[in-house]
Amino acid sequence: MTHIREHPKGAVSEFEREISRTDFIKITAFVLKNHGGTGSHKFLLKYNQLFLSLSMNELQECVALIEDDVYGLDALVAFYFFFTNIHQADFFDTINIQEKIYKKYIGNNYHDNPFNKRLLVNLNLKPEDITALQNMTFRQEKRVA
Repeated sequence: MTHIREHPKGAVSEFEREISRTDFIKITAFVLKNHGGTGSHKFLLKYNQLFLSLSMNELQECVALIEDDVYGLDALVAFYFFFTNIHQADFFDTINIQEKIYKKYIGNNYHDNPFNKRLLVNLNLKPEDITALQNMTFRQEKRVA
């Protein structure tokens, strides 16, 4: 988080190469629990390639690590609504997030929010990373693409 704050446009490839998936899940859960919505969104956006590669089982593990923290779960749900096309109740049910947390987001259009767009620019995300995030969808066969 310090690296993201101090060097928002800096590369993250070294971290991505060195960290195990299990550690990434634990770190993601910690960030969601302890760094609020904007901080955790910056983390998930900065490390989007690792995050997008998580399987449904890995996402369930992450949710299990933060299930006692409503704000962390809300930050995760908001991330999906703000930056991806995953807005289906089935997805959140599959990764074990309670309806009371995600239902307030359903039916709202968050993609045109200027703050969210500015966040993408401020983090210097590649156009292909932004496209991958925005085209991310939930497939019924329990995969995220």
